[in-house]
Amino acid sequence: MSSAMPHIVLSSIDADYASAAATDSDFLLQRRVIEISDGILALRPYRRREVQEAAQGTVDVGTVRGAAVVEAAVVKAALVGLKAGRLSDNAAPPSSEAASRKDLRADTEWLLLVAHAYASRTVRVAEGGQPEPVGA
Repeated sequence: MSSAMPHIVLSSIDADYASAAATDSDFLLQRRVIEISDGILALRPYRRREVQEAAQGTVDVGTVRGAAVVEAAVVKAALVGLKAGRLSDNAAPPSSEAASRKDLRADTEWLLLVAHAYASRTVRVAEGGQPEPVGA
C-alpha cells in the first residue's frame, strides 16, 4: 500500500522526537495502524461493491476471518483500480467489522487478519478486478 500511496507514511519531523519514538513499540504500532487505516481510507473511491459482493459469496461472512478475506479482496481490487486510474462507479462501503474495533489491540488484530488474507491469496483479484477463490 505504501508503494502505491507513499503519502500515507508519516514523516519524521523532529530527529530527536523520532529517535525517542523509535524505541517505543506502542507508538510504532499505533503509527503503523494509522498509516494502514489512512491507506484504506484513501482507497475508498476505488473500492468496488461488486468485488465485495463476489468475495462475500466465497466465504462465511459471519466470521471475523471471512470478513477479513472480503476486506482483503476489496483492498486488493482497489489497489488495482488505483494503479489503473479507474474509480469505482458503485463504491463498496467500509467493513463493518473494521468499524467495530475500538482500541489499538483490536485494530491491530483486525489488520493482521486482513494482511494475512491479502498475502495468503485466499482470494485473488483477476484482471477484470473480480475476486477469484484460490485453493480448495
